[in-house]
Amino acid sequence: MLFCVDRRRTVQPYNSFRRERGVYVRFASRQHICDSQNSNFSKTIMGDRYNIHSQLEHLQSKYIGTGHADTGRYEWLVNQHRDSYASYMGHFDVLNFFAVVENETKARVRFNLMEKMLQPCGPPPEKADE
Repeated sequence: MLFCVDRRRTVQPYNSFRRERGVYVRFASRQHICDSQNSNFSKTIMGDRYNIHSQLEHLQSKYIGTGHADTGRYEWLVNQHRDSYASYMGHFDVLNFFAVVENETKARVRFNLMEKMLQPCGPPPEKADE
């Protein structure tokens, strides 16, 4: 459970959720936050902070395209393009639309998208030796 007060210094009800920067943040009751005698308050916040980091690490290991702190521009763009091409191939109507617009068969459009997935942004840049 993450204890937080929003920007206007109001507290949401105990079991309500609010979306903020892609993460669901759970708010505690006003009485619990205002309780100055609660010594576990800071420990709970720190524990939840580490819990969120471990959840992000789990997502990054499970899904390739989520990235991490050391993800470069080229790698991020390649992941974005590959995800887009995979989505285009997975959605039948989008694939039909591309086939009609390009005046190609659906199989040819699917083949072209799969070929683009190999190097969607061209060859990788040369890495500078450190």
